[in-house]
Amino acid sequence: MVAWDRDRSAAVIRMRRALAELQIEGVNTTRDLHLRVLETPEFLEGRLDTRMLEERMASPVSGAGQEGGDGPMTVRDMSLVALFAALTAVCAQISVTLPFVTSVPFTLQVFAVLAAGAILGARRAFLSQLVYILLGGAGLPVFARLHGGMPVLMGPTGGYLWAYPLAALVVGGAADIAAQGHERKSFLTYVYPAMVAGILVIYGLGAVGLILSGVVHTLPHAVQVGVLPFFWFDLLKAYLAGVVAVRVRSAILPVGREAADQSLRHSHP
Repeated sequence: MVAWDRDRSAAVIRMRRALAELQIEGVNTTRDLHLRVLETPEFLEGRLDTRMLEERMASPVSGAGQEGGDGPMTVRDMSLVALFAALTAVCAQISVTLPFVTSVPFTLQVFAVLAAGAILGARRAFLSQLVYILLGGAGLPVFARLHGGMPVLMGPTGGYLWAYPLAALVVGGAADIAAQGHERKSFLTYVYPAMVAGILVIYGLGAVGLILSGVVHTLPHAVQVGVLPFFWFDLLKAYLAGVVAVRVRSAILPVGREAADQSLRHSHP
């Protein structure tokens, strides 16, 4: 679409009116992106380049299944939910118990939970962990050491498992905010603090589970057994999850948005 008028301001008004009236059904378009570009000071003053689109614009393709959106789940969304539920199950099998340190096993599940939040966004990450818990609760051997069933969810480590959807939701919410923000800040500036918060959510419910199951009887003892041995290891998992998320997110963006991002990268001087 090309708009022409007596000067730039008049042409912008004409373009804005034409885009507002444009209706295309059945396909994703960049109409919303163009409308937002027309509102930026850089464009109005004629001093923009394609870097501005990456630095200030979020969700360049309308209807493209944004993270954390309220639209219906697509086949792509459901596939990603299933993929990260499976990834959590695989990471659960990488399990080591150090009896002289704690009775709670060391696993990579927390890595999978944090990565799901950072990569998928709030809604899909929450659902991936909910699916994981439901599969395990139904008896499938997806928990640590190929265990499954409600006794695991009601047992000493059940509190950690119940916390996974909430932790994924916390991290995913931060990822959604980072993806939609207009400020030039690193994605990880938002996500890493949320990962720490997500870890604390896991620790909190995990400690409650230890107390309710009778393994320990006081909160300090629960922290000693179920938190302190894992803290630095989980921070390392968070760091690695952030590194992986930055590299993976572009690969699972909706097709339209991915194409737009690729074109932006190739158009840089």
